[in-house]
Amino acid sequence: MKNTANSCMLVATIIATVVFSAAFSIPGGIADKIGAPNFVKETAFLIFAISDGVALFSSSTSMLMFLYILTSQYAENDFLKSLPLKLMVGLASLFISMTSMISGGSRNFSAESYISAKKTYDPIESHGLNVNAPTETLPPQSRMCLYILT
Repeated sequence: MKNTANSCMLVATIIATVVFSAAFSIPGGIADKIGAPNFVKETAFLIFAISDGVALFSSSTSMLMFLYILTSQYAENDFLKSLPLKLMVGLASLFISMTSMISGGSRNFSAESYISAKKTYDPIESHGLNVNAPTETLPPQSRMCLYILT
């Protein structure tokens, strides 16, 4: 039980470290003028923030549970109820922290990919062409580009 608690506490500490650093390196960065995250209105960012918070809380809980196991006196009565209960709570919270960390990391990646894909190069906008303008007034190359895009 002591070896299990020691190994699981190491994993919980690594998860807490990674999740804590992810909370401060916000995906998309921070807007210079207002100091708020750039993607604060995106749903994927909200899911990332919630899963990051859940992972931090549950990994801290599992670290405390495994610390209780490591510092217990190992009396006979502790092995009946107290230590197995703490071990189960620690393992359950470690599992929750791992799943929410993986969920938050995948949401972080998908949010950055989705939002950067929305802001990719658009040849019509970059040349100042009006899509709603009559196509007869456009040069032939632009009409062909509009035809391909629609």
